[in-house]
Amino acid sequence: MISLVLKFLRIIRRALRNLRAGLLLSFADFLGFPLWFIKTRSGTRPLDYSGSLSTAVGAPEYSRSAFSVYQPLARTRWPLFLLTSIPGQINGKLLVIGPRFESEFYLARGLGWSRRSIVGLDLLTYSSYVTVGDMHDMPFKDNVFNSIVCGWTISYSFEPEILASEIVRVLRDGGIVVFGVEVALDDSSSDIHVPKGDFRIQTRGQFEQLFPTFEIVACFEPAGNGNMLIAMRKPS
Repeated sequence: MISLVLKFLRIIRRALRNLRAGLLLSFADFLGFPLWFIKTRSGTRPLDYSGSLSTAVGAPEYSRSAFSVYQPLARTRWPLFLLTSIPGQINGKLLVIGPRFESEFYLARGLGWSRRSIVGLDLLTYSSYVTVGDMHDMPFKDNVFNSIVCGWTISYSFEPEILASEIVRVLRDGGIVVFGVEVALDDSSSDIHVPKGDFRIQTRGQFEQLFPTFEIVACFEPAGNGNMLIAMRKPS
């Protein structure tokens, strides 16, 4: 009798866990809205707690103004989905570089990461998930993270070599880093202050140069303008 009760309780617990994961996956964007609304509409604006925006990161005012409208982008999900498709990544510690809203964190929890295993890093934030700091000088110890997601931020870096060295430093041996970038082959007319032309990180070849010892696990590179995803493994 006791064994039947325990078995029933395990089934219920598993069902609740699956229900929770489904809700997080389905409503990640909606779940991030309440805290954003409270923080940004109560007079508490997203702050730069580091005192000044990093000169190594382009478009600081654009990034700051983006917090004023709650508009999570669907493309921020893609690096997490790609990372999840690689075996052995969900159980480790995850770093999300450059999150804007909390939808990425809720999505990661729905995909299997625990709340305690997820850390964000950004210059500006209102979220308790996020450590305020510069991705070119990460406030983390060496070999901390099993996985890193860097979505649409490396193309904003004027010092990508320094960013790459920091990723190598904080990523554990055998760990995976997934990058997402917007490929803009002709960006000369853009008035946003970010690296342009050959200085913009947006090709497989550039990633291979930044991480010469890393293995490319997966790469989706458009023939022209579009969005690119690349997953790379640090040597064990």
